[in-house]
Amino acid sequence: MRRAHTLMELLVVLTLLVLAAGIAAPKFLSGWASAQLNSAASSIRNDLAFARTRAIASGVRHQVLMDRQRGAVVVQPFRPEEVIQQTSVQGSDLPVLDDELPEQVRIVEWTVEPFGYAGLGSAQQIDVLTFYAEGRSDSALVVLEGPDGEQRGIELNGFTGEISELNEAQLRERSGSPIGGRR
Repeated sequence: MRRAHTLMELLVVLTLLVLAAGIAAPKFLSGWASAQLNSAASSIRNDLAFARTRAIASGVRHQVLMDRQRGAVVVQPFRPEEVIQQTSVQGSDLPVLDDELPEQVRIVEWTVEPFGYAGLGSAQQIDVLTFYAEGRSDSALVVLEGPDGEQRGIELNGFTGEISELNEAQLRERSGSPIGGRR
């Protein structure tokens, strides 16, 4: 009966394991990057839905801000009467959500089209997305990019409240067109 393996057998097995790991590693890393990008897109989609639901439930406008440097989404209540009166109620401007994206995912584009300006080519675009208590909002497009250059887009139709994800092919198809695919 044989009790141990020879040194040559162990070296052959180790060599095969290293080769298998070398072949599988790039696919694993690519899959990891894609999973992080999908997770970030899903997170932003959930954050937008949260802001809309919160605005409807509380009866108070809510704003969504994208912090590109930090890679974060911030949702906060917005009371225009407080801004007009230049008075601030303690705690009213605190974010109700501050969600950071994975480090390797960056925000490439953040475009907001104010509600009521749809289809007007001269409409000024702003950086703050507002959800109104009635369920309406501004329209928006956010494009994310993963570490491997793969992109995903999230589009919000302000009139219907529909939030849809766009893949790279849909983003290429839309390049140069305003939010909502209008030309």
